[in-house]
Amino acid sequence: MNIVLKNRGDRAQAVRWLIVDALAPVVGIASTYFFTLPGEGFGITLALFAGFFLYIGASDLIPESYHAHPKFLTTVMTLAGAAILYLAIALIG
Repeated sequence: MNIVLKNRGDRAQAVRWLIVDALAPVVGIASTYFFTLPGEGFGITLALFAGFFLYIGASDLIPESYHAHPKFLTTVMTLAGAAILYLAIALIG
């Protein structure tokens, strides 16, 4: 709602987007009754979505954090996050 209202949208339009956002998980869950992914397709699909999330992080979130915080601290925290993820994956495997 904040995005719509901030960009000069009216309240009715914001509420419509809020309803669509609330229904999206329900539609996603319902869609699992109509199709399933085969085992070999699941890995590719999971990799595709992981790539989307990495792209969003690299193209939007990290550059934006450099505008709001000192560059040294942002770099250290980014590397620390990557190290924590590496440790978590190493401990699981």
